Amino acid sequence: MNKRTLFILSFFFASAPFSLFSAQITVLEGELISLLDKTLPTVVTVQCNHLSDTLQQRSIGSGVVIREDGYLLTSSEIIGNAKQALAMFTDELWRRARVVGHDDLTGVCLLKIDQKCVAPVLGNSNKLKAGSWLLSVGTPNGLSFTPTTGFVSNPNRNIGMQQLIQISMTVRPGDSGAPVFNKSGELVGIVVAGLEDGVTEAISTSPTIAKNYDVGFISPINDLRIKLDQFIETGSIERGWLGVSILELTPGVTERFHLNPDLGGVMVVQSSGPAQEAGILPKDLIVAYSGVKIRNIREFRQFILSQQPNTPIELTLIRNNQEKVLTIDLGRLPRRKYWK
Repeated sequence: MNKRTLFILSFFFASAPFSLFSAQITVLEGELISLLDKTLPTVVTVQCNHLSDTLQQRSIGSGVVIREDGYLLTSSEIIGNAKQALAMFTDELWRRARVVGHDDLTGVCLLKIDQKCVAPVLGNSNKLKAGSWLLSVGTPNGLSFTPTTGFVSNPNRNIGMQQLIQISMTVRPGDSGAPVFNKSGELVGIVVAGLEDGVTEAISTSPTIAKNYDVGFISPINDLRIKLDQFIETGSIERGWLGVSILELTPGVTERFHLNPDLGGVMVVQSSGPAQEAGILPKDLIVAYSGVKIRNIREFRQFILSQQPNTPIELTLIRNNQEKVLTIDLGRLPRRKYWK
């Protein structure tokens, strides 16, 4: 084998890893561009002017089409008490948007514009796991339609009554209301909060404030999709309320309280409201609802929230190793901010 052949072969094998890496990057780049082509037409920049006795303030953020007949979702923090706002697609034309209503639990606001729109497919946020890839399109510091990629840090972060999804992306003023999509371009959540100095708070909507949140939170779309028709029809959402604080039966919990790990379900920590009136006690295990075995807190919580107030539900409990079945009339979830 001559020197020229050796040189060519050595060059080929030395460059092969780089060529393979370059090819992979090209494929990923193409997929990301295709994903943006699919999702950007569904995203809006939202602007709202707030008048007071002494000054006028402007808030800015993002939103997303939720239904093709002109319904949009954004953050309640942007809109506040205003009755109308402005929405802009990538064509850079501002449209008047009427405020339909707010949902206190998720921190989102429903807007309506008078035109047909492209709506994204609603994903299943329950399928998100730590490490799931995400794409967000926001308005950081007033820069409209800015895409950011990241992943799920924790899919079940409890913030008061609300279960938010913690994301890895840095959240900036103007990202409030930004839609978050999965790798298939399906809408899985709305950016509603950030963490600063250990406190979860609404994201600044002022375009002049330079403030970054290293930890962001999104409201999962599943908390809205089960009540979306009601939200559109009435401008508000009525949800069931059981009145329990609960723990998932992790290995640590079962060991601490000497529980059978095969039972499954959730353990009651505190009981109030309808649960207390029905006789549910702390340390009771709730193992099933309406005959459905409880697999995790998220699904049980979403079942309760999907019900209308005063709906009777059947719960199966374990107390002192004895099974007990109770029928409980759900209350109405109180209206207040749950994560701020």
